[in-house]
Amino acid sequence: MLTILKKIQDLQLAEKLFGISITILSALVVAIGPYLLAVSLLVFVDLLTGTKAARKKGHKIHSKGLRRSISKIIDYFLAILLSEIMSRVFFQGLPITYLTATFIGLIEFKSNLENIGVTSGADIWNRVKFVFPERLRSLITKNNVEPDSRGSDKEAE
Repeated sequence: MLTILKKIQDLQLAEKLFGISITILSALVVAIGPYLLAVSLLVFVDLLTGTKAARKKGHKIHSKGLRRSISKIIDYFLAILLSEIMSRVFFQGLPITYLTATFIGLIEFKSNLENIGVTSGADIWNRVKFVFPERLRSLITKNNVEPDSRGSDKEAE
């Protein structure tokens, strides 16, 4: 009888810990919801503009772009979630989540403008990038080659 009572107590404790964990996770997700929505939208639009740009260039369209977009959304979600945890626990008052989401957003924004430039012929990114400080521009375009939303590589500036 004592063994059964012990198992019931252990189960109740596990349920309480699970409930607390879900509550904490929910609070974090609600706090970062606008960032997740904005970044997801930018990735989705990048998939659309990247596909359109690839067609314009005569490249073959394949499912790698969709898989990469889903993978990017998951990776970005995790980066923003981890930033929120770090901000709340270790760096209270520092806008780490905002900075992480902004950096991710700028990378996707740049990719979208480049893709739109391919399809429209208007070099929007090269006109808009001067609004950003030089240090930020260099961070956005740090790599020499960036994968586009189709899964192939394109030259970065």
